[in-house]
This record gives sequence, structure tokens and C-alpha cells, in this order.
Amino acid sequence: MKTRRLTVIWLFMAVIALAGCGQEEGAKIGVTAPPPNEAQSAKNTAPPAPAAAGKDAAAAGGKDSRPVTVILPLPDLVAADTIEIKGKTRPGGKIFINGREAALSPAGDFAFPFSLQVGKNEIKVVTLGKEKIEDTRIFNIERRPPPPRLTVISPERSDSESLVISGQTEKGCVVYVNSTVARPDREGGFTSTVQLKEGENSIKVTSTNRDGGTAVVEKKVAFNPADPRLQVIVPEETRSKQVTISGITDTDTVLVLYVNDVKTDINLQNGIFSGTITLAEGVNSVTVAAVNKWGKKSSVSRNILYSAQ
Repeated sequence: MKTRRLTVIWLFMAVIALAGCGQEEGAKIGVTAPPPNEAQSAKNTAPPAPAAAGKDAAAAGGKDSRPVTVILPLPDLVAADTIEIKGKTRPGGKIFINGREAALSPAGDFAFPFSLQVGKNEIKVVTLGKEKIEDTRIFNIERRPPPPRLTVISPERSDSESLVISGQTEKGCVVYVNSTVARPDREGGFTSTVQLKEGENSIKVTSTNRDGGTAVVEKKVAFNPADPRLQVIVPEETRSKQVTISGITDTDTVLVLYVNDVKTDINLQNGIFSGTITLAEGVNSVTVAAVNKWGKKSSVSRNILYSAQ
């Protein structure tokens, strides 16, 4: 009976011991083995590995931040008709300058002669990689050739509607006086006639050489028309009832001429005029008046003694 009781107690203690080991093992499993969904979430939120620097960037899949092509500095303004574009690109690429391919050294260096037009020039440098255009650079250069020497002789005032402009420039230049071509001689001397208007006149003279260089000289000339010239031949006395009054005035400028309020014709080529008037017995007053196209007026008065006997 005693032996049976000991056996029961031993079995009871063994069961309790086994239950305690099971709980400890379960606790260990709960700490070290999280559910599958929690493990996947931890993987998704893990920080990325740092990118490789320097030469290792390309191997690590990073993009090189260095420029594809380096162009040596270009001036904004030049006088020559050609400029050399120099630079360096990565080996294996191609360089096109305004559509023309530049020759490259094995190391990627290039020196490309570029012809410039007078005025503004746009230069487009394109680097072409194996698959696509990698880099495009645009530059603007203005070509301004040296101007030729230019001297212009002109008065500040003129009493004549026609003014002769003279000057000196370099050989082989093309000269314009306002919009009229003035052809220089072999030494570069030139003359040109300018028609003036009443008041201040602007005269612009340009000379352009073979390289495209242009010199400009501007002059201001004031034109104040004078009163028309008027010379009259009038006899002091006559026995004729009708007498001819003649004289001379300016050519091509006098519009009307009157002899005692009678309009008289004028020869515009030489300015000569004549008109016939009828006299009364005794002293007759004769007045000749001329008006030019600018409204300027001149007049001459004389007396004629008419005696029939």
C-alpha cells in the first residue's frame, strides 16, 4: 500500500515537471520566431545600403555627375571670321558642332575651326553617346570686323537745295550716302550730291570693307532757302505804248513771276523771263515779283516815263 502511494506521488511530480518544460519551450519560440507577416514588414522598412562613391559609383549603379563634354571658354565678341572651338569629351562619344562632326583624339580631345558670319552666331555643341544624345550646349558669339577709315566733309549750313558731300575711305570699300551709292575712286575718295529739304537734314555716310566691317559718319546740315534772285531790265522812258520787261531769276525753283500782277512765263532751264505791259501817258510804276517753291519772295519796282511825242 505504501509502495503504491509513492508510485502515484512520483507520477504526479513527473507530470508537473513535463508541463513546466513545455511552457518554457513555448516562451522561447515566441521570442525568436515572429510570424511571417512581421518578418516581411521588417524587411520592407530596412534602410537602403549607402551608394558607392567616386569611381565605384558606376559599379554600384549610380550616375556620374561629371559633365559629358567640357568646352574651353569662348569670347562673346570677335573680329576674325574663324574661331577654334576646343574641348574634351568622354572616350567613345561623338561631337557634332552645328551638325558637323568634330574629329576626336583617342582621349576625347577636339579642336574644331568654326566660320563666323558678320553679326550674331549661334553655336550648338551636341555630344552623342552610344544610345542617345547625352548633352547639348549652346553658345552665342558676335562677329564685328574692324571698321575702315572714313572721313566726311560737309558744311553745317547750306543756302542751296543741292549739296555736294565729299570724303575719303579705304580702297575697295562700298560707300553709301543715305540710300545712294557713292563709288570711290582707286584711292578711296568719293563725292555725292544730296537734295536738302528746308530745315535740318540728317546725312548718313557708311563705308563697308571686304571683311564686312562698317564705319558710319552722320552729319547734320541746316538748309534755309534764300529769297529768289531777281534781276530786271526796265527802260526809264519810252515812246511806245507797249513795252517788254525782261530779266532773270533762279532756275527750277521760282514757281510764279508777276509783272504788274500779270503772270509771266519763265524759262526754267536758264531762269530768263519776259513780259509785255501797256503804258499810260506819263509816269508808270512797274513791279516784278518772284515767288519760289519754299514761299520766299523777291520784288523789284521801277518807273517808266511814257511820252507819245
